[in-house]
Parts: sequence; structure tokens; C-alpha cells
Amino acid sequence: MQTQQLNKVIKDKSIPTPMDHRYRKWLFMLPYDDPFVMSVSGEAFAGKSSFLLRFMSRLCGKNSRNKQGDRCLYLNIEEPLRRGKTIQQKCRTMRLSPVSLQYIDIIDDVGADFYSELTKILEQGNYKYVVIDSVSMIAGASTNKHKEMWDYIQSRPESFIVVLHYTKSKKGKMQGPTMWEHNPDIVVWLANDGTRSVASFKKNRYLGDKPRLAFDTYKEEVVSVF
Repeated sequence: MQTQQLNKVIKDKSIPTPMDHRYRKWLFMLPYDDPFVMSVSGEAFAGKSSFLLRFMSRLCGKNSRNKQGDRCLYLNIEEPLRRGKTIQQKCRTMRLSPVSLQYIDIIDDVGADFYSELTKILEQGNYKYVVIDSVSMIAGASTNKHKEMWDYIQSRPESFIVVLHYTKSKKGKMQGPTMWEHNPDIVVWLANDGTRSVASFKKNRYLGDKPRLAFDTYKEEVVSVF
């Protein structure tokens, strides 16, 4: 299908997600009535959780599409309560709005029967967005487990945002599952320059008619708290 035709299909298929001007500049027009998948990748301490908490606090809540508010389930597998330094503490340090955070349910752990438990939580909670932080903690280096995760996401009506860890080899190349670079609708890469996290948007299927060059070269700095 030609790019112009694909853009028309995307626009006709879904109304845009309500976002403030900063996130519209980053992501153009995410769909609201059609689920999307976003991957957020980077090395350790790149600020992935901080970036997502700030993003989800702006995405959730009451909006022009839903006066009751949209809800997010944040699976905090990376920093559970038993490890001391928690996502909840990070929210307080970042001074995120309590009004926005009341629409985000942070769950610190999921048992061994991951998919059954997650399905039960999603069906009871009426969530629109699901953050899995991180897929690397669940699937590890197993290609089959990563595919299992992808198949589960594709079977669900919610929009998913997944966090991936990547490490550099001795030759400087990134090591990790490549399916999360190609399959999602939006791909974000985060790098820490010592004082800030720099978010690079590597892919976005909802760009519409915007020039590809502008998308490839756009970066946004996000203050991170570790």
C-alpha cells in the first residue's frame, strides 16, 4: 500500500488521542479508538521509567473523549516495593500531578502465572493503557517469550507501552530483541547524556503527511530523576 493511502486509512480509522501541545509535537496523532503499541528502549539509567511516568500522567485522566477519565495500568516489574526505591517514590520526587496520577494504578508485582493474572486485572479495571516496565524482566533473552508477549498484546483491546533494556556489545552495537524495533507502531529510544535523557523518536506510523526527515532528526530533552 502506498504511503499516502496508508495515511488516509489511519486517519479514517481512528480519532486522535487528546494530548497537550508538547506530546502532539512528539507523537503527532496517536489513535484514541484503536489500540496502538509503543516501545521505549534504552540502556540502564537512561530515564525510561521517568519518561513514561511523565508521559502517562499527561495522557490519562478526564479529556474531551472521556469525561469519566481514561485509566492506565502501570506494571512496575522493574522496581517493586521490596527493592526499596520504588516508582511511587519517583513520582513524588518528580512532583507529578496527583490529579493525573489518580488515574494510574501502579502494581508492583505480578505472579508466575503472568498472562492469566494480567488478563484478570485488565478485565476488572477498565484500563485504556497498559505500561509493562519492563518486558526484559519477563521475557529475558528468549525469542519465544518475547513473541508470546507480542501475541498477547495483539489479542487485547488496550494500548500497550512496553519498556526494553538494551546493552552495548564490545563493538558498540546494541544487543537485544529486534522485534520491538520493527513491530510496534511507535518506537522511542532514550539515552542519558549525564544530566538529561534525550528521547529520539525512531518510528511513528501516525505521522500523517509530515516529512520523514523532520521525524528522523527530531529529539526532545526530558529531565530524569534517578
